[in-house]
Amino acid sequence: MTVINILPSISNIMALFALVLFIYACVAINLFSGTKLSENIDDKNNFQTFGNSMLVLMRFATGEDWNAFMYEYANKEDCTVSILIFLV
Repeated sequence: MTVINILPSISNIMALFALVLFIYACVAINLFSGTKLSENIDDKNNFQTFGNSMLVLMRFATGEDWNAFMYEYANKEDCTVSILIFLV
């Protein structure tokens, strides 16, 4: 009964989390979609499409290997916004 009573609260928190991920995915697509693929930034882990960026952000939210991804973006020579990765 307790689980049923807290479902509205959990759905509000999940909707807020989805909204934040949506906003960050849109910003990441605009900033980082033009970078070339490499070791950690491959055909599935990139910000070139909305679906991929949402999956990558969900991966970052769980803490899975986000530091290697950030380090690779920060050290790209062809990325014109490499300093912005530290701000996002």
